[in-house]
Amino acid sequence: LTNDDIVRLDLELALAAGIVRQVDYTNEYVDAIEKLIDLAAIRQADLRIAIDPMYGTGQVTLGIILTEARCRLTILNEYRNPLFGGRSPAPNVDAIRSLITTVRDGNYDLGLAMDGDADRIAIVDEAGNYIHINDILLLLYHYLVTVKGERGGVVRNTATTHMLDRLARHLGEESYEVPVGFKHIAAAMQAHDAL
Repeated sequence: LTNDDIVRLDLELALAAGIVRQVDYTNEYVDAIEKLIDLAAIRQADLRIAIDPMYGTGQVTLGIILTEARCRLTILNEYRNPLFGGRSPAPNVDAIRSLITTVRDGNYDLGLAMDGDADRIAIVDEAGNYIHINDILLLLYHYLVTVKGERGGVVRNTATTHMLDRLARHLGEESYEVPVGFKHIAAAMQAHDAL
């Protein structure tokens, strides 16, 4: 396949011809997420949360869900910016310093950050401490097995902490290592019926 084999068409023409259609799945996505969480418990907690979507799309769905959960929200960097405000769009400790300061100095219960396409997250606790994604994964897996009573192994990629392997063994479950990439994780989760 070469560039000459690719047919190019203006988006407006493709839309008018019915070749392409734009679909908004926001409501379906929010509904699916809300089936997985305890909105009543979140409402009861009366949380004050600061969010940094890092100029990406994450605030849309997360904002809807947390608003429906009656959380009091402050959103930093909420407009879309393809240059991400001149910083790395990865939610690492250096990139979310303003969120850390906001949470620590503003008496928030929690801070949440996500990268531009919202597939990576970071959490800041009420004292402004950055919680690494590896720790989030450990807490989540432990919660699913010990609190929710779910059973199943865990899949991690080669860049993720080996502590997940130890936790799975401690909980009587298997762990599976795959290459980096959601396609590898998803396939292994299905193949091994993992959490």
